[in-house]
Amino acid sequence: MTAIVFALICSRFFEMSNRLSFLFGLMCALDPCQLVWERYVMTETFSLLVYVLVLYWSLAYLRDRRLWQLAVVQALSVLLIGFRMSYLLVVQACTILLPLIAFARCALPALRKRSEARAPEGGVLTIGLTHVVASIAMMFVMHGAYKYANGWLSNREPAYCTMPELTLPRFGRRRLSHLTPRDPRFGELIANGHQFKINDLTLRNAQQFGEGFLIDRWREN
Repeated sequence: MTAIVFALICSRFFEMSNRLSFLFGLMCALDPCQLVWERYVMTETFSLLVYVLVLYWSLAYLRDRRLWQLAVVQALSVLLIGFRMSYLLVVQACTILLPLIAFARCALPALRKRSEARAPEGGVLTIGLTHVVASIAMMFVMHGAYKYANGWLSNREPAYCTMPELTLPRFGRRRLSHLTPRDPRFGELIANGHQFKINDLTLRNAQQFGEGFLIDRWREN
């Protein structure tokens, strides 16, 4: 599906020939990283699909400049950060950049004179500003709903990530010692890591899931 959407982007937005679009789609499907993620059934397989859908509708919005397309981009972006929080900064940046890029060519006088369907300068700026404000508002509403749902499902306060400490045992003790966990109990357990062999790299899975190890002790405290 990722390869198909990528081929559609090549054909519809970059106006490549069907053969060339198919070639790029085939190359995407045979990409080694893509094949590894699919083989391991990792979340990157799904997050990349959502990302390419975000890219598709972003390009559609840049072409047509319709608010409902911007809403689709924001909705897909929430789903994207649900799979991979590393996309959060990209999503937040695109919230402002997409409307600005979409209306930039209409706001420039030189390009406006060459356009066949011209709009008054004030009207273009007003519409562009409206889209920027609407995009930011949709992001805050959808992201707020995401954080609330995430906190409700985790029985914790609303947040993008409710339990980031669960990922910390993947690092070595030296790296952990430089981190400042939000929960002071976690820091105390790290300081006494010799009690459950925190330096042993072969016990990384046990640190997170094993009885009597780091996460198990943290939950008991």
